[in-house]
Amino acid sequence: MKKFLSVICCICVLNVMQAKKDVDEIIVEVTKSYAATDQSVLDLDVSFAQVSVTAAAVNEIKVVMTASNIKADNSRCKSAVVEHFNKATNASGNTVSVNVDGVFDQCKERNSCNISVWVEITIPLKASITGDASFTNVNLGAMQGAAKLHVDYGNIDSKGLWAYDNDLKVEFGNLKISGTNGGNFEAEYGNVEIGQIQGSAIVDVEFGNVEVKHVMTQCTHLNVKVAYGNVDLNLDPSAGYAFEVKSAYGNIDLDGDFKVNFSEKDYTEVFKKGTVGNGSGKLYVKAEFGNIDIDRK
Repeated sequence: MKKFLSVICCICVLNVMQAKKDVDEIIVEVTKSYAATDQSVLDLDVSFAQVSVTAAAVNEIKVVMTASNIKADNSRCKSAVVEHFNKATNASGNTVSVNVDGVFDQCKERNSCNISVWVEITIPLKASITGDASFTNVNLGAMQGAAKLHVDYGNIDSKGLWAYDNDLKVEFGNLKISGTNGGNFEAEYGNVEIGQIQGSAIVDVEFGNVEVKHVMTQCTHLNVKVAYGNVDLNLDPSAGYAFEVKSAYGNIDLDGDFKVNFSEKDYTEVFKKGTVGNGSGKLYVKAEFGNIDIDRK
């Protein structure tokens, strides 16, 4: 693995005037670039910042860290941000680590406590992502490499996860994926919305709803579990499954050519088992304190 290609630091000053206090604000921006390949790994440890990751046809991992709303007369704040950004990244082997904390005690002086921090990262097309984030929203572009992230108090919004071994977990936030080849997707106190699944997947939600707009034929095994919330699945007309569906304190609605071979119901639970289509795949859905709606048409 080559050492980093370059380190570029820049501080941009904007002449932004506050209407009442007549104090200039500045933006601090630090850019780091490291040589990388499709086998490289981006390791995130970020809090109190907004993160975006884009995969592109590049041979580097480029990290742009920006802080705004810094008072121009607060030199301690500016220095603290620059120092933190300069130490926030490093490369070891095929891994580039990014460790950013968007809270700075030095910036709480002179009414400068509301600074905003962004981290924008570009990686090679098939590079993978791992790590943790808190009080952070993470936006992912279409990724060919695996994404394995844990976010507390924030959202994950992905334009596409096309590896087969993704592993995403959100606590106190929502998980939104436009499409995926599969993996493990979890949420606590939040919703999971997936545009399309075309690979095997496990979706596990504690307090929230699950919606999958298109379960494609390539998805041969789908397991959905919700503790407190509803499940809404739309199966491709060509998809076929042997299914088991169970709801506690809720209803089950199967719309399409579902053949129910076994069914039972009591005061609290409804269970249905059977096939749909050619029955070649496996579909398991369970909702406690919620409804299940599955369409195939």
